[in-house]
Amino acid sequence: MDLISKLLAYNPEERLSAKQALSHPYFKDLVEQEAKMSKMSLNSFNPINLMKSFHNSNDSQSEIKRYISYNM
Repeated sequence: MDLISKLLAYNPEERLSAKQALSHPYFKDLVEQEAKMSKMSLNSFNPINLMKSFHNSNDSQSEIKRYISYNM
């Protein structure tokens, strides 16, 4: 929920950038998995594939929907 709340911050100065969001610990396992799959370093992972993995994750989508509906 930490990541979601930081992404949805109303004040743009407090809101995470896309680069900061992808560096969040929530994505650590996905980054490591992407690095292993493509045999590259953690600093040069492919964010497109990372977002595809996130998009295919129903758990993540459910968490986001629940957070948004709770905070409306």
